[in-house]
Amino acid sequence: MHEKHRERMRKKLMENASLLEEHEILEVLLFYAIPRVNTNPIAHDLLSQFGSIEKILSTDPRMLMQVKGVGESAALFLSTLGHVYDRFLKDDGFPEKFSFEAIQMPIYKYFQKFDNEVFVAFFLDSQQRIIGKKIICDHSKQSVEIDLTEFSKHVVSLSPSFVVLCHNHLSGICLPTFEDDLATEKLCLILKLYNANLIDHIIVSGNELYSYFYHNRIEKIKEKVDQKI
Repeated sequence: MHEKHRERMRKKLMENASLLEEHEILEVLLFYAIPRVNTNPIAHDLLSQFGSIEKILSTDPRMLMQVKGVGESAALFLSTLGHVYDRFLKDDGFPEKFSFEAIQMPIYKYFQKFDNEVFVAFFLDSQQRIIGKKIICDHSKQSVEIDLTEFSKHVVSLSPSFVVLCHNHLSGICLPTFEDDLATEKLCLILKLYNANLIDHIIVSGNELYSYFYHNRIEKIKEKVDQKI
């Protein structure tokens, strides 16, 4: 029964891949990592847990393995696809080296594809070259729930010298909220523990950007963090 279903899905992919929904694309991907098993419920569970294929492919494989039906081979398969895409295939318009001026247009374009609030961390090396871009929030249309454990794992894995935070507001108001300040403070504290420096937090809303750095807000948050250590 599973083989007939897989055959139908492959035919659908071959004839018109654009007709496949997100869970169906993930289901087909899992065909090649989980043989002779119905991967449809596994695909749904992964999307329910992590929110999108992009988030799944950028998630630590050990976290993927916490989803029922995802073993080590499947988790590493998905993680490897994410690394291949990040390193060799992705052309998202982001500059090799970070600057507020160069990153503005790519950020506008990047956040246009989301209809929910998303929190992204850009990891930079000592020359402020972008070495990683990771979504670090749970899937929610109303608010951003930052996964601090996942953020910490990315910091350990990438060992950045600098980090830039960025998230979108669906309200149309491009100003920081109390919750934004609190989240920035928590992430700044984590980075300080790993000898990394938070240099900006950018908020996107419509065609507007707000920079914590240019409004001298980032330094105030760093001062609060220093007082707590």
